[in-house]
Amino acid sequence: MPQSLEIRWGELRPRIDYQRQLYGFFWLGVQLGYRLKYSYDADYLPDGKEFFRGFFCDQPFAMLNTLGGAPYVKLTLNFVSLQVLPDYL
Repeated sequence: MPQSLEIRWGELRPRIDYQRQLYGFFWLGVQLGYRLKYSYDADYLPDGKEFFRGFFCDQPFAMLNTLGGAPYVKLTLNFVSLQVLPDYL
């Protein structure tokens, strides 16, 4: 029977996000951050079935990665519709 692998990963993304209205409905967004990977390991799935890996589990991983962090930049152009509030508010 073939064995299955599952990637178990976790990361933190501290970031700074800036958004500004360009004109009318159009907004520009800029995001600067750093991606911190604290886990990106693979587990064997016995018989292809899921199992719980808690914080204090001593079962070894099938594959350990040593990926480092990476800075990133994200630019967005958004089309945002105007929200019209009722007169009674």
